[in-house]
Amino acid sequence: MKAVSERGPDAAAEAATRSRDLYWYGSPRFSGSRARHLAALYAFARIADDAVDETPDAEEALRRLDHLEEELDRAFGGSPSPSFAPLAEAVRAHAIPRKDLAELLAGLRSDARRREISTYKEFLDYCRLAANPAGRMALRIFDAHGPENEALSDRICTGLALVNFWRDVGPDLDRGRIYLPREDRERFGVTEESLRARRPDAPFRALLAFEVGRARALLEEGRPLARHVPFPLAWRVEAFVRGGLGLLRRIEAVGFDVFARRPPIARLWKARVAAAGWVRACLGRAGR
Repeated sequence: MKAVSERGPDAAAEAATRSRDLYWYGSPRFSGSRARHLAALYAFARIADDAVDETPDAEEALRRLDHLEEELDRAFGGSPSPSFAPLAEAVRAHAIPRKDLAELLAGLRSDARRREISTYKEFLDYCRLAANPAGRMALRIFDAHGPENEALSDRICTGLALVNFWRDVGPDLDRGRIYLPREDRERFGVTEESLRARRPDAPFRALLAFEVGRARALLEEGRPLARHVPFPLAWRVEAFVRGGLGLLRRIEAVGFDVFARRPPIARLWKARVAAAGWVRACLGRAGR
């Protein structure tokens, strides 16, 4: 992977529009400075995540994260490299705490060293660092941060993290990682041997059904956030939730065999989800 400091000024657009995730809803292709700032923050999160996911060697991944930390220092210090000028503009415009971005990097550092998740609590602790800061930063960009909104946002971000992990059980195994909590695997009788053999047997399907239910509950619990934030963020909240719930339905539709039929994320599908989120957010405001 090209060193992050060598990426051009269009890195934010490239990272935000990748077809494999839902970051597209923060794309700078949507008009307005807030959308541009949201894209810059999501791009940083995407690049940091790639530093771990695309680097099988833990030490190399940690080195790349250290480099990103240096870029972060420069952005907050007012002398960003050209690739990270959009990030510096975003944190300056909305008083984004350095803590949010530093926590994200801390979570990914633990991910680089980790090979499996032991308990669901450990998973939640990981998401508190590696996933939830993204939502809190989005709330700041749209002047909607506060304890209640942050709690709802955390549920959505954690739920989306679970969705992505349950969709990517196979690719994560290829990276040498198991995110299905060991305590849950033991509860449902899923051995590490059967998991590594990618056997979608009855115990595995039951386990994944249980985890899908957890993710769905989190997304539904966080969904009311859309009623408490400005419309430009509300429709994105709806799109994220609808997209996550849609992926969960796709996992169920293939009988939880994510090894043979990993649910795809196509750009057309994302555009339809975004349009539906827009409509739902409009209707929600009309019904007030």
